[in-house]
Amino acid sequence: MLDHLVAGGLPHGISCGDNLVKECEEDAGIVKSIASQAIPVGVVSYMDIDGYRYKRDVLFCYDLKLPESFVPKNQDGEVGSFRLIPVELVADVIQKTEFFKLNCNLVIIDFLFRHGGIDELISDGKSHGPSWLIGRHAESAKVSTTTAPRSTYIQECYSSSNENGTPMTGGPSS
Repeated sequence: MLDHLVAGGLPHGISCGDNLVKECEEDAGIVKSIASQAIPVGVVSYMDIDGYRYKRDVLFCYDLKLPESFVPKNQDGEVGSFRLIPVELVADVIQKTEFFKLNCNLVIIDFLFRHGGIDELISDGKSHGPSWLIGRHAESAKVSTTTAPRSTYIQECYSSSNENGTPMTGGPSS
């Protein structure tokens, strides 16, 4: 499964900002001086319903522009590998596959709308609205236009029970 560059639960007793700095260092080796420049951009909340199991979750979202020379390096052994993927491909993967974890789709779709990535991907001249990309992942998204980044890092998650590091599911090739 594919995941965000940095992600993690919010432990009791730690602020969102402090947790962001901690997770940036652990997941990708992003130093505090860079991680502290992350801009809080909102939250995505959702409910995962599986039979009689209901799980509510809130994802705190941040944008962080990394130096062009930055190469992520996992520090805590919880990440299998990283890939730098063009934003257009990330949107295509979300629309056509189930390679990303479901909660990642929501955050990435929000990112694409906020940075104008959705408008750039519609090439048939028709107005598709949010449902064009979101489909089964969500019912609505915030829409605004700015300039979309050219590419984004994602992490490839591996099963902890898999000793040889084989991905749990296939993913797009780099």
